[in-house]
Amino acid sequence: MNEQIEQIREKITQTKLVISRVPKNTRERFLVIASDDEFCGDYGMALKFLVDLYMGLVPTGLEHVEQEIQLLKTEVSQLRNSLEQKDDKKMMNGRSVKR
Repeated sequence: MNEQIEQIREKITQTKLVISRVPKNTRERFLVIASDDEFCGDYGMALKFLVDLYMGLVPTGLEHVEQEIQLLKTEVSQLRNSLEQKDDKKMMNGRSVKR
């Protein structure tokens, strides 16, 4: 009997996680998420969900945003160049005059 209790105790301590110094607001928000119908108070699965969400969104999200910013910079540059070219008037001798 004692051997079974020790095995159960070892299993519990292997999966136990104690987090200290959690801001009160953050703790309350986590408890709201964990008590949702989807998790039913299962803090471990709620934490897994949040970590998976973070790993899926944050690394790829920032790279995607950076690519979009670079694309927009390129498009703005092209638009500025086309506007500058429209402002220039080319003469027959090849000389350009700005309006």
